[in-house]
Amino acid sequence: MKRFSRFVSFVGLSLVLSSCQNGLFQKNNSTTNEKTSPTTSPSTQKQDKNISKNSNSKEECGIKATSDINLGLQFIQNKQFDQATKEFKAAIQSSPTCGDAYANLVSTYILRKDYDLAIDTYKQGISKVKNDGHLYYTGAVTFVKKGQYDYALDALKKALKNGFKEQDAYTSQDLKPLLDNKKKDFCNLLSSYAVTIKQCL
Repeated sequence: MKRFSRFVSFVGLSLVLSSCQNGLFQKNNSTTNEKTSPTTSPSTQKQDKNISKNSNSKEECGIKATSDINLGLQFIQNKQFDQATKEFKAAIQSSPTCGDAYANLVSTYILRKDYDLAIDTYKQGISKVKNDGHLYYTGAVTFVKKGQYDYALDALKKALKNGFKEQDAYTSQDLKPLLDNKKKDFCNLLSSYAVTIKQCL
């Protein structure tokens, strides 16, 4: 199953849309009571249907938080990162144990290349939500961006332990530096959780 907005390749306008296939952003679909952005085009709404709920999250998000997350993702698609940040923060405020809200805020900071804020938000998130595989995964990506590969491996281990096993995410360009610098450790970790990627064969 492919999820829509998640991994980012930091290149031009394709930044968000190309990233939508393998890693960072998650939509929470636990309610149909969603805010809508007046700037959302019909094509964006069609793409938005491809975003799926983070099934690895053990914490539920409330109706307001879900609505804030979904609007935040629309802002991400329109490259309106400040507005997206506000929506994800609002989701956290209304549902402090909503893993999707933290993971999406971390992902937004990664898009903005504000890795220190991403790490701070990740740490705040894991102190409130202990078992969200997607949140650990976004933390791992942040550590890779900072060149902190041992921390990245630790976060990936927790992501895998908590059920985040999407192969597309583990073959993402954002994890390539980890594969290049810690291939044996990275591949052994994936193998121990029955995740196989061609780069490790």
